[in-house]
Amino acid sequence: MTEQRRTLIGVLAWEGFLTSELVAPVEVLGAAIERGLLDAEVKVVAPKAGPLRSAEGLRVLPDVTIEDCPELDVLVLSASAEMDGALSSPDIVDFVARRGKGARYLASNCSAAFLVGKAGLLEGRRVTTYRGGEEELQVQFPEAEVSADDVVVDGGLISSSGEVVSYQAALALLAELAGEDAADRVAADLYIR
Repeated sequence: MTEQRRTLIGVLAWEGFLTSELVAPVEVLGAAIERGLLDAEVKVVAPKAGPLRSAEGLRVLPDVTIEDCPELDVLVLSASAEMDGALSSPDIVDFVARRGKGARYLASNCSAAFLVGKAGLLEGRRVTTYRGGEEELQVQFPEAEVSADDVVVDGGLISSSGEVVSYQAALALLAELAGEDAADRVAADLYIR
């Protein structure tokens, strides 16, 4: 009999990340783990060691870097108000391309959908991004089907318009991983409507 390992979830962030887009998946998935609804481990992943500061001033100490990150079952991408740094970083783009392709689920919040596209992972996929960014995403990545919905689940790709909607996206991911009942219980426990 083989022993099944825990699901390993990485949430990628970088300097200037948007707070809710990191906190939402960590809080929702962490609550499911704490309640015994999900056998998983969540790690915050960063381009390099050391603390990160969000756009809103929250300081976070990542668990691992993109260099020492173990293989992931799920990769969640936070975003930032200014994506140029992440989009022009070969290390970040390559990490998303490799780990996103190999993950069972890839999730993006807000403008991180542009990072998914830059990593070559949007072909034939339905996706959303921040409100008002849909047209630009479609122009840059015509191979994708861009939606104006707040949360889009397209097989193993989950995307959201970001900010507070990141909580809804995290619940959608939890439903994929552990079922609707688990997502409903966590939503009720966290007062998410």
